[in-house]
Amino acid sequence: MALVQVTKKNSLYVNRLYTRRIQGYKEEESALRDFKVKEGETKRHMLRITPQAERPFFDPGL
Repeated sequence: MALVQVTKKNSLYVNRLYTRRIQGYKEEESALRDFKVKEGETKRHMLRITPQAERPFFDPGL
Protein backbone atom coordinates (compact mmCIF):
# COMPACT_ATOMS: atom_id res chain seq x y z
CA MET A 1 0.00 0.00 0.00
CA ALA A 2 1.09 3.54 -0.68
CA LEU A 3 -0.18 6.82 0.70
CA VAL A 4 -1.26 9.27 -1.98
CA GLN A 5 0.14 12.63 -0.92
CA VAL A 6 -2.62 14.74 -2.49
CA THR A 7 -5.66 12.86 -1.16
CA LYS A 8 -4.03 11.42 1.99
CA LYS A 9 -5.67 8.06 1.20
CA ASN A 10 -4.05 4.65 0.83
CA SER A 11 -3.89 3.11 -2.61
CA LEU A 12 -3.08 -0.40 -3.74
CA TYR A 13 -1.68 -1.12 -7.21
CA VAL A 14 -2.88 -4.46 -8.57
CA ASN A 15 -1.52 -5.85 -11.82
CA ARG A 16 -4.46 -7.82 -13.17
CA LEU A 17 -2.25 -10.07 -15.30
CA TYR A 18 -0.26 -11.40 -12.33
CA THR A 19 -2.73 -11.12 -9.45
CA ARG A 20 -5.21 -13.86 -8.62
CA ARG A 21 -6.33 -12.61 -5.23
CA ILE A 22 -5.21 -10.27 -2.47
CA GLN A 23 -3.87 -12.04 0.62
CA GLY A 24 -5.39 -10.97 3.91
CA TYR A 25 -8.77 -10.15 2.35
CA LYS A 26 -11.89 -12.32 2.21
CA GLU A 27 -12.63 -13.91 -1.17
CA GLU A 28 -15.47 -11.44 -1.79
CA GLU A 29 -13.27 -8.45 -0.96
CA SER A 30 -10.40 -9.79 -3.02
CA ALA A 31 -12.71 -10.20 -6.04
CA LEU A 32 -13.61 -6.50 -5.95
CA ARG A 33 -10.39 -5.69 -7.81
CA ASP A 34 -11.99 -7.20 -10.93
CA PHE A 35 -14.63 -4.48 -10.95
CA LYS A 36 -12.34 -1.56 -10.18
CA VAL A 37 -10.35 -1.82 -13.42
CA LYS A 38 -11.27 0.93 -15.86
CA GLU A 39 -9.76 0.45 -19.27
CA GLY A 40 -9.80 3.02 -22.00
CA GLU A 41 -11.20 5.89 -19.95
CA THR A 42 -7.95 7.80 -19.59
CA LYS A 43 -6.05 9.41 -22.43
CA ARG A 44 -2.39 8.46 -22.43
CA HIS A 45 0.43 10.07 -24.34
CA MET A 46 4.11 9.52 -24.76
CA LEU A 47 7.07 11.49 -25.98
CA ARG A 48 10.02 9.85 -27.66
CA ILE A 49 13.31 11.66 -27.43
CA THR A 50 15.79 10.58 -30.08
CA PRO A 51 19.30 12.04 -30.04
CA GLN A 52 20.53 13.35 -33.37
CA ALA A 53 24.32 13.28 -33.46
CA GLU A 54 27.34 12.00 -35.32
CA ARG A 55 28.62 8.50 -34.86
CA PRO A 56 31.46 8.50 -32.30
CA PHE A 57 34.95 7.77 -33.61
CA PHE A 58 38.42 7.32 -32.14
CA ASP A 59 40.83 10.21 -32.70
CA PRO A 60 44.43 9.09 -31.97
CA GLY A 61 45.63 12.73 -32.03
CA LEU A 62 43.77 13.65 -28.81
